[in-house]
Amino acid sequence: MSLEQLQKEFIEFLYTAKPGEEQKNHIRSYFLDPQHSDPHNGLKIYRGNLVFGLIGAMKETYVFTRVLLGENNFNFFSRDFLYQNPSRDSDLIQYGGGFGDFLAGREEIQHLAFIPEVARLEWALERAFYAPPEPSLTGELPEIGRESKLRFKNSVRLVQSAYKIHKAWAGFTEKGVDGFEGEMFKKEPESLVVWSDEGSPRVTPVNEILMTVMKETMAGKTTSALVRSTGLSEENVREAYWFTLKQGWIADDFKSNLTDFHSI
Repeated sequence: MSLEQLQKEFIEFLYTAKPGEEQKNHIRSYFLDPQHSDPHNGLKIYRGNLVFGLIGAMKETYVFTRVLLGENNFNFFSRDFLYQNPSRDSDLIQYGGGFGDFLAGREEIQHLAFIPEVARLEWALERAFYAPPEPSLTGELPEIGRESKLRFKNSVRLVQSAYKIHKAWAGFTEKGVDGFEGEMFKKEPESLVVWSDEGSPRVTPVNEILMTVMKETMAGKTTSALVRSTGLSEENVREAYWFTLKQGWIADDFKSNLTDFHSI
């Protein structure tokens, strides 16, 4: 038995919601004398600590989501999520991505479909908070070549929601549970840019054109390819770039990415 195989089986045991006796005994045999029971029920305690630790980490990330679901429901869904999504990183800060997609697939809250959208926003905010600092491009935007690319800072995240969630999130952030109402979550598309303002996460609502330009740019499109694929005018793209420059979203390595200085 290799150490790699042992670790694999142990992790499978930890993330099995209800391990059977055969699996329990098999794992015990690696650590305990088969002739003696686990005197302090150590493996059960280990599993419990794992669950509580991961759920605790998710509570730190999904604060508003937790309020919307309620404590018991949040714990229930989080437990199901972690059994299906084992932690692959020793840093608990990295755990919890995809929880919004997971919630979107739960039939129990289909009538509350705005909650997964809130979870996606909160994950983006968490990533922005922990993103390493980067200098922003300052001054004038360089002449943009047709085959040039710009890069947004790693803290910049895009969130597209089928519901209006920004106002409710902002109200909750400012006033807690008294700062929002269920009626705020109107079923209307909303585009948000999440970014870090010197370490403080911010959320900026943007229009569809700006969201499209940023999304295509993040996908690696050159300026000329972006115009061709989206049908936007060159003026649309130029204005979008200027707005992102003023917001401080463009990374300072933009100039090094220019390959062709023909005017757009």
